Amino acid sequence: MLVVVVAVVAIVVVGLVAAMVLTSGGNSPFGSSKPKLSVTASASPTSGYADLAVAFTASAQGGSDTYSTYSWSFGNGGSGSGASTTYTYDTPGTYSAAVTVTDSSGATATSSVVGITVSPAQITITGFTFTPSYTGTTSGYLASSYTCVSGCPTTITGGADWTITMTLTSSAILFNHNINDFTVSSPFTFVSVSPSLPVTLSPGQSATFQVTVQAPSVTGSYSITGTISTN
Repeated sequence: MLVVVVAVVAIVVVGLVAAMVLTSGGNSPFGSSKPKLSVTASASPTSGYADLAVAFTASAQGGSDTYSTYSWSFGNGGSGSGASTTYTYDTPGTYSAAVTVTDSSGATATSSVVGITVSPAQITITGFTFTPSYTGTTSGYLASSYTCVSGCPTTITGGADWTITMTLTSSAILFNHNINDFTVSSPFTFVSVSPSLPVTLSPGQSATFQVTVQAPSVTGSYSITGTISTN
């Protein structure tokens, strides 16, 4: 009878000790482990036109519960850091960004954001205005400005060429004059003009010019401004 009582007491004592160990966060006789380090990543937006600004967010779990670094690779050679960061894609394409988190023990985990699609920039040309700039004593024989009469607004791909057609008519009576040059203001770039310059207009004569410009590469709405150099 005494042996049975001693055995029961021993079992109770062992149980109490095990419960105390588990309650205090220590290792149980059967062992314990923390969740493995992992990280999830998200991005917004995941598609759009260049230049596309994307906000990235990472969230780590497990490991040592203290995370020292978040290192981002944006799939095009660009990099960043932090649990939250923003990156701008200026070149069309499809990219896969990845983040690697490191915890205080040196363990690492990586997660990817697949399928960030960047489309070519979309440029809306709302119109154009070209203003004559006179050199010499003669002036006023062209219209005060030339604007878009048809085809505006129009939408083209960023960085593409667009050709402007305008007809200049001389109101001079006694003299000829020259159309010497066409220039455009930033962010557009002058490409070419046809016919070749200079072109001489006799009194009352008209000439049609095709001025080709290159659009900017950033999505948006633009109005082209330019100058006609003449004398």
